[in-house]
Amino acid sequence: MPLLLISTGEGDADFYYASGFPCEIALYLEFAQGDDLLLTYTTEVERAVRLSRAKVVSDRLEFGWTEGHDQFASWAKVAASALKSRGATSVRVAQALPVGYTHALNALGVDIAIDNELFVVRRRHKGEDEVAAIQAAQAAGEAACKAVISELFAAEVSNGTLWRGALQLTSEYLAIQASAMALDLDHRFNEIVIAGSPGCAMTHFSGHGALRADAPIVIDLFPYGRSSRYFGDTTRTVVAGSPSKEFIAAHAAVLAAHQRGISMIRAGVNARDVHHAICETFVEAGFGTNTAEFGGNREGPQFSHGTGHGIGLAIHEDPYLRDMDWTLEEGDVVTIEPGLYLKGWGGVRIEDAGLVTTTGFNNFNRLPYGHDPAEYTS
Repeated sequence: MPLLLISTGEGDADFYYASGFPCEIALYLEFAQGDDLLLTYTTEVERAVRLSRAKVVSDRLEFGWTEGHDQFASWAKVAASALKSRGATSVRVAQALPVGYTHALNALGVDIAIDNELFVVRRRHKGEDEVAAIQAAQAAGEAACKAVISELFAAEVSNGTLWRGALQLTSEYLAIQASAMALDLDHRFNEIVIAGSPGCAMTHFSGHGALRADAPIVIDLFPYGRSSRYFGDTTRTVVAGSPSKEFIAAHAAVLAAHQRGISMIRAGVNARDVHHAICETFVEAGFGTNTAEFGGNREGPQFSHGTGHGIGLAIHEDPYLRDMDWTLEEGDVVTIEPGLYLKGWGGVRIEDAGLVTTTGFNNFNRLPYGHDPAEYTS
């Protein structure tokens, strides 16, 4: 049964993986291995021929494209025409295909089979080129992280906030520095996390406004290659000034949990066991978690998310390291990112990414782990 993909935007990882063509919208049909077709706008055909891996690239006009207010119906008509040209009346699609396409295809007599495992295995096991692309993204993220921390290292304190001369350091200013460094290395960001206290108690808070001295600053950077499209993911937490005893204890616990998790990674290991070991480390250190079997101290900082996730053409993809069974396999690229968070205080997170092998974890990161900005300036 042919495979049908219709891009949902430049971030559509499955579409790019199959076609090699980053685009706002286009249509891809795979009839058999090495027998595939990409249909796109007239103005995009030349670029698609240059970039796409499809055997045949054609203008959608050749398969009956007509303009209409209902774009779902217009693209479905093209898909049905292309299928009919090969004598096919049914297709496999990904579960993420917008329902508007499925309704429009059904109305044109095309039977649809939703493949819930589409590309899961193929995208999960990274080849040498994919590993190299992720390593390059990690390197770009680390360079951007060092650029940010260098600014913090050189900062002066005035009225409890950080300054470089007359310039007050803000999350937004440092995000610009991170972005510039990544762009210089042919990478870019969809989002940048440079979150000071107390906002960094929220795990997905990007950061806003002036950064405080003597308080945690979480720097979570996940650039992707402008050419490769593959992501990296790196997090460090530093304090510009004098860290509190509470922060030092939390940071030490996060680092211990992080190192314990990394020591367990290898093919054949259940990701749940890794997550549980990290939760156990936090409880033993006097902290809490939101994993049912490992409650711990409910009054202080908590470990409130999963241990890690797969990474590739999407920043979050299979497999996931959390409170569920998921056997790690050779060729997985995963993150390890334990953290502790408390409302009104802030958070601490440390994250590396690397390759799962039969013997362990090939860590792509080279940054230090400490909370003192001076450690990152050499």
